[in-house]
Amino acid sequence: MPDTLTMQQVADLAGVQRAVVTMWRSRYAGTDDPFPTPVTPAALTYDADAVGEWLARTGRGNNPDAAIDAALHSSRFATIRERLDSASTLLLLHALTGEPLADLDPETALDVITDAQLDALMPPRDVVTALADPALVADVDALAEAGYGGERVLWRLVAAERAPGGAFAKHSLTAAGATMVTSLLRQLVPPDHQVIVHGESALALLTQVAADFAADGTPPGVQGAMPLGAGLSVRENGTEVPPAGVSAAARLALRAFAARGTETTGAGAGDNLHVILEPRADAQAAIALFERVRAVSHDLADRDMALVVAPADLLVDALDESSNLDEARRACFNISEAQRVASRHRQAKRAGLPPDYTLPLRYVATLPKGMLRETGRRRLALWTLAPNADDTRPAFTTYGDHANHAFDDGECDALAADVAAACSGDRVAHAFLRARHRATFNLLDEPSLVIPPGVREPRDGGEVLAQAWGHESRAGAPRASGVDLASSGLVAARAPKTWADVVSAWAHVRRGHRVPDELTSATRGALVDVIGADEVRGLRAVGSRRVDRLEVERVVPQVRYTEPGDVVFVAVERPAAIVDERGGRVVQTPARILRPRSGAPDGLRLISAQAALDINVQRGVDTAGWHLHLTPAEQADAAQRIATTVAARRRALRDQLAALDAYETTVLTGIAEGVLRVEVATARPMHDMQEEVVPTGGVA
Repeated sequence: MPDTLTMQQVADLAGVQRAVVTMWRSRYAGTDDPFPTPVTPAALTYDADAVGEWLARTGRGNNPDAAIDAALHSSRFATIRERLDSASTLLLLHALTGEPLADLDPETALDVITDAQLDALMPPRDVVTALADPALVADVDALAEAGYGGERVLWRLVAAERAPGGAFAKHSLTAAGATMVTSLLRQLVPPDHQVIVHGESALALLTQVAADFAADGTPPGVQGAMPLGAGLSVRENGTEVPPAGVSAAARLALRAFAARGTETTGAGAGDNLHVILEPRADAQAAIALFERVRAVSHDLADRDMALVVAPADLLVDALDESSNLDEARRACFNISEAQRVASRHRQAKRAGLPPDYTLPLRYVATLPKGMLRETGRRRLALWTLAPNADDTRPAFTTYGDHANHAFDDGECDALAADVAAACSGDRVAHAFLRARHRATFNLLDEPSLVIPPGVREPRDGGEVLAQAWGHESRAGAPRASGVDLASSGLVAARAPKTWADVVSAWAHVRRGHRVPDELTSATRGALVDVIGADEVRGLRAVGSRRVDRLEVERVVPQVRYTEPGDVVFVAVERPAAIVDERGGRVVQTPARILRPRSGAPDGLRLISAQAALDINVQRGVDTAGWHLHLTPAEQADAAQRIATTVAARRRALRDQLAALDAYETTVLTGIAEGVLRVEVATARPMHDMQEEVVPTGGVA
């Protein structure tokens, strides 16, 4: 039976959507060169050679090599996937010999394996057994011929394992994620470094970022070498895992690298880059991740580094103190032991810095959503570990907030440069793109690794007070009764809180309702104002759209209304927020409500006006990157009084502007329509006015 293609395989071969293949079948059915007829009409499978020739002959699709590549998408390719281990062994042998395997005797094959020192990756007994299977050998030879050698077919198999349903699918990153990791590898890893992958997730990641590199290490169109000059190895629990101890998919990946000339066994004597990827966020995986990171950190040599990519709620967010995850992360940081060492150092009054036993965390970053293919909404974060480059100064950790930035090539290269500078100790001389710094010892003792903007930034209260007075004078703003401003002097500015912290302790978030637009133009009934995205952004006045309360409660049975002081905001397209001072309104999605809670955790309160100000200046729509200021509880009432006074003044000014607009419209339109007439008074000369003055006395 000939090699066949399904409809989806035809689409993959041609580089088009499946619907395009359906269109080809119908559109060209009555032409001189119709689409090939199915081999099995019920299953809609087609002869692979016939389809490839038709695509090449007609120029349809986006693959000019479709006639040659047809076998790589066919049922023959699916057949060897069912025997992945044996097939990948023979494909590597084909890549090493460069000749068809049907003419290769076992003794020559074993000599080739020995010369290449790949006995562990290609067990001689397994090779002899696979060569004795003529059907498998024929399939491998046919595919290797279509793919211009066994190496390309091996990488095609690796790509298939990353596709949905494949062994590597759950570990695969999106194109943006792969670009980020590739930039990091190019920037961080010299050619003499060995890459050590910890677990199959990291190996799958490495195959993804290396798949498009040529055999000599040069990516298409990019200058630079693939950072695998010294080879790679797989470790579990700190010990190198031989190929026999990994899965068939992992052995496939190692064989693909071996076909490219990369050393895949044996720990190199040079410097190492450790790569750890954990896409899961369950407790068991998290504890294993922290144990693995701690073990790796203890083995870092002077020029070693480690990249850790895992869910952000494990790496950077605050963990539940009552859970064992918080304890596991603190154990990974080794912060308790480091605190004891520092305390003993101070008590003994020893000179110099205390020994640094904390996790050597040089760079930490939150990453955008959508970097995992299978769980796109899960946010990832990045750790980079490296020894402190200067033992005479305290170790610093750099935090980069990339949650709201698209990872294009420029952003990825800038991130890689920031990571390299943080690991090299060049923190002062390097101009970081988006970064903040904090002493590692202090950062690791915090419940969250997020460093808010402006943390501990000294500011002069007198200068700020002078600015406030200047703004007040120019705006003509009335002072709030009973409130006066005073300077606090030169103080460390209080840092804002992350959105996650705010909504966990200081505010609630309520979703908007799906109110149909046709209901928002009601003029009768129990009318209620609607606040949607347009009202929040100022494109419509609040109150210009109304709904009948009874009607909206019928359509949205669980409708909730705003309360005075609610912040109504949108996080779509661009952030925007307003304060609903009156309450009793319906919020239409995508707008949402941020409702301050009563009480003052940690002596702080969320002021609605301040929250709206902060939301309006956020740079991105992902709330994970948002930061809001909180006000000391003892200052909250006075701050709220100022906000109320400013809001009243703003309403008065808006009423004046509205009246001014109405005056302009009424007068100019009235003149144009002839309803009004303008009488211009002519100014008379001064001497005429003097002549009209009646003298009060007689003539002398």
